[in-house]
Amino acid sequence: MASELKTNEVSMSGKQLPSGSLLIEMIGPAGSGKTSLIKALCQHDERFALCDRPGLFRRIFAFARLISLCPGLLIHRPRLSRDEIRAMIYLQAWHVIYSGGKQQAITLFDHGPLYRIAILREFCTKLSNSTRFQQWLTDWSRRWLRTLDVVILLDAPNDILMERVFARGEFRVLMTVSAEEARRLLDAYRSAFQRVLKSELPPERSPLILNFDTSSAASEDMLREILCKLASLQ
Repeated sequence: MASELKTNEVSMSGKQLPSGSLLIEMIGPAGSGKTSLIKALCQHDERFALCDRPGLFRRIFAFARLISLCPGLLIHRPRLSRDEIRAMIYLQAWHVIYSGGKQQAITLFDHGPLYRIAILREFCTKLSNSTRFQQWLTDWSRRWLRTLDVVILLDAPNDILMERVFARGEFRVLMTVSAEEARRLLDAYRSAFQRVLKSELPPERSPLILNFDTSSAASEDMLREILCKLASLQ
């Protein structure tokens, strides 16, 4: 980000965060500042909390439901990776846990449901020709877009994203390819996120979408705007 977030310097001008639950997903390519923003929000107010990993029972239940809907999943050739199956399980398990305002916190998703849908749609080539799989993704896109209250989309120019990734030693996929291929991958991630947000928005219930360029937005201004927008949701 443009600078380190200083949560103690951010004022909401007397506004208060909503008293009920909120579901917020941070989405953006590697190096866009999602982790830093999540930490800043959690430091600002103890009601902010990172989403929980679904428990074993929830994961088993979601896997069984997935098999019932896609019985050919385990025998599909080529086989789906463990990460791809986990993403599909989490989409369902998280929804059981967090839908319906059951949590009395402001829950933050990093690599959350929309992120996982975008990645499955863009990079799960094993099932790209499966009409049933694409319909499953579309159904879950709509379901999550009706469930989430806010989506915060973070981005920055590719060269800045790459500089951040290399400096932190994160997201090794970008560190093992050429600069040209890294830029192509970042563009692919960005396009996948935009397609999920723009093409699947249900007219009857859409989340508030906030966009920030973290290469130019002042950190404190960005945090203040997010907090004030959340306060307006009461």
